This record gives sequence, structure tokens and C-alpha cells, in this order.
Amino acid sequence: MSNKIHYISFCSEGEPYDKGINLSNSKQILIDKLENTDIEYFFYSPRFLKENRYGEYVKEHANPGLVSMNPHMNLVGFCAWKPLIMLLQLEKMNDGDILVYRDCNCEKYGQLKDFDDFHNTVDSIMKIVNFDFFIPIESPDLKLGNHVKSNVIRELAIDVEFTRNFPLLIANILICKKSAVTLQILEEWKTYCMKDEYINGEQYGELFPEFRWYTPEQGILGVLISNYVYEGRFNIPKNYPNLMFSNRDIHNGIIIDTIESFTTNYMIDHNIPIGIIFVFSLCAYFYFRYISKYKHTKK
Repeated sequence: MSNKIHYISFCSEGEPYDKGINLSNSKQILIDKLENTDIEYFFYSPRFLKENRYGEYVKEHANPGLVSMNPHMNLVGFCAWKPLIMLLQLEKMNDGDILVYRDCNCEKYGQLKDFDDFHNTVDSIMKIVNFDFFIPIESPDLKLGNHVKSNVIRELAIDVEFTRNFPLLIANILICKKSAVTLQILEEWKTYCMKDEYINGEQYGELFPEFRWYTPEQGILGVLISNYVYEGRFNIPKNYPNLMFSNRDIHNGIIIDTIESFTTNYMIDHNIPIGIIFVFSLCAYFYFRYISKYKHTKK
């Protein structure tokens, strides 16, 4: 039997409760879907956080600045609330249970209202990732340097060039098991999300030439994850997170793995046994080893 799944999201309500986008209709659509499942769920909001003395996590920032592609995000704390609400929900859960965070705006992204075969899909994702905390790659073509302010990378990264070239991660979905590792990751993420110079859209120092725009809370988390991989902290896999989703659809996973100098991307279906994926990867590895050796011999 799989571990119990808890689902959370965050719904800004618009005036008079907050100055964010009114996502109340999206929230109701998601509730209607969730009511037909056995998933425990809760929707956090700026109003809830203010009423429970967490108002600093949703404070208004006058200037969006470098966060130019996410309208109104500056008016609800630049998403500094994300690690907080995950920690608040984990307090209600048993060790080993699974928490899934997904964004709320299912009217913009219809994939967010898909809860078909949710348990099996989440279980498969966690087996592939092989770590207690999961955030997917956004695109293998994008790096943290494209969407993280230089001051965040320069001040938080253990190795600036490693982090700058680390794959860009996307925090529209986060899956984690309640464990000591997960709690440490979320606490560190929350700490840095509360530093104005890291979470806000202001520019501090020269930007990297490849920089496009800032994705604040997910950028901070991406830098921290890159540090864990660089150090091998928490026994995180070296190829973490090795998974992205085509069209942001959790049923369309793409395993991303590096075999010597070759990058192999291939689609997976959550019903395919993990063993088959492993055998495929192993065969690909020996195939490339054989080709490499054969070419060398011919020379």
C-alpha cells in the first residue's frame, strides 16, 4: 500500500483580501476534482497567512523589477510563502507520507486539474528520482544562470560556475516525503526566501550575460539544490533531478540522464515498471561503451 498523499496549493483571492490575481474560480475547479478522490487537500491564501501571523511571507513589494514575466507576484511576496506552506502542511502529516504542491491557476494550465491515477503517478516519480524531495527540470536547454539573479548565485553557490550551469528547475510542482531531509531542505529554502535582496526583483551588481528574467523562489531553491548535488549532501543522486515533464503534464515524464558524453532523453509512461527503464539505461550505457571502444580499435 502506498503512503498517504496530501495535496496543497495557494490561491490569491484579489481585492479586498490581497492584490494578487483572483484565482478563486480555479480553486473551485480543483476542489470539484479533488472531492472525487481520497486525497487530503488544503488551499492556502494570503488572507490565511495574514490571519495566522505569517503576513511577512506575502508582503507587497512596490517594484516587480527583474520578475518581469509573472504579473502581480510582487504583490503576494514573490512566492516567499512556498516553503512555508509546505512546512505548515507537513506538521499535520505522518512520517513517510507524501506531500504534493501544485500551482493553482488551472484555467491557464489545464494540466493542473488532472488527478487521474494520481497515486501511481506520484509513486513512480519518486522511485525514478530516488530522493525524498523532488522538483523537476524545466528544460535541458535552460540553466540557472538564465533565470537567477547574479547576487543570489554569487552569494549562495558553493561553486559559482557549477551552479550557473546547473539545469533550471521549475517549482510549479513539488513532491516530497515527510522526512528529516525534506524538513532541512524546506527550512533552508524558507530562510533565504525571507532575505529581501534574494527574493525581490531588484538588481544587485552586474547580471550574467545569459540572464533573461528572474524566477525568485524557484531560483533560490535551484541554487540550494545545485549545492546539494555539488557536495553530495543528503546522499542526493549525482544526476538529480533527472526528470522533467513535457507540457507540464505529470503523466508525460521525460527521464534525462547523462551516459558518458551523451545526453539521453526518453519518454516514460508511469505504468512502465522501473526495472524496464533501468535495463534500457544499462543497455544504452554498454552500447555507447562498445561503440567508443570499437572506434578506438579501428584507429
